[in-house]
Amino acid sequence: MLRRLDVKSDNSRHGPIKFSIILAKSGGNSLVISISALKAKYFFAIFCVVIILIASGFAYGIYSHYAIKTEIVELEKTKANNALIGLEQEQHLQHEQETIAAYQALANRMKSLESKLQHIHQRDGDVKMSMKKLNPQETEALTGMGGEMTTLKGEALRDWILHYGDRQLNRFQTALDSAATIPNGYPIDMTDAKITSHFGIRSNPFDDLDNEFHNGLDFAAETGTKVYAAADGVVINASPMGSLGNAVKINHGHDYGTAYGHLSKILIQNGSTVKTGDLIGLVGSTGRSTGPHLHYIVYFKEQAIDPLPYI
Repeated sequence: MLRRLDVKSDNSRHGPIKFSIILAKSGGNSLVISISALKAKYFFAIFCVVIILIASGFAYGIYSHYAIKTEIVELEKTKANNALIGLEQEQHLQHEQETIAAYQALANRMKSLESKLQHIHQRDGDVKMSMKKLNPQETEALTGMGGEMTTLKGEALRDWILHYGDRQLNRFQTALDSAATIPNGYPIDMTDAKITSHFGIRSNPFDDLDNEFHNGLDFAAETGTKVYAAADGVVINASPMGSLGNAVKINHGHDYGTAYGHLSKILIQNGSTVKTGDLIGLVGSTGRSTGPHLHYIVYFKEQAIDPLPYI
């Protein structure tokens, strides 16, 4: 067991300076290590160099660590910027796709409106379509106009076109829906029929001595001639109706209605939804009738009016 460590310096003038390291053990034996001053200097120099190298390596390690960390931060920033650019591009592409879809929706709605118009006119190319006038408050005056001049372009122009186009289509759709529910055209093929009695005061066909009020138009035709709905609507009666005999009454909405009397056969059921030109019955002579014909009535606010302006 080591008991004592002594260091002795030999300053003899007759030789080099030496340093002695004495290691004393408990057994009595001692170990003496002598180092000259020159060797001590070399040892110290080497020790300093090693310390400097270690410090330099440590400093380089710290520098490399922070340099790598800074580079990682920059890479993260670049990655985030690229992700943001990608997101903006994706949003722009999505916006363009939504715009294209909106334009396509407008085009599809326009095709649908054109199809409805064709359906309204399919039975008679010369049928006049009655349409309600636009709200007078929306009519622009011819004078007294002005305001700031604004130029629309880019997304603002596109959004305005979409908004204006959709608004106009909605107004057109409303007018078209109204027109589809207004009695329009002949309820019978006029190649096989003719008008034999008009709306208003007439001589009683059963007694020429009396006059009576006739609330519709009579179309004389052969029994079995087809009778058609004059507008879109819902059948509210499809059964015998007193002097009208077998009859069909339709509610078209917008305060309009029609009735078709003296039918030989009813081909529609009560509560059914019909479109303009749908087959609803066949001409006959049921009820109060002098012969096969169609008695056609147009109602406005439950009041019978002259059907002639509506055919």
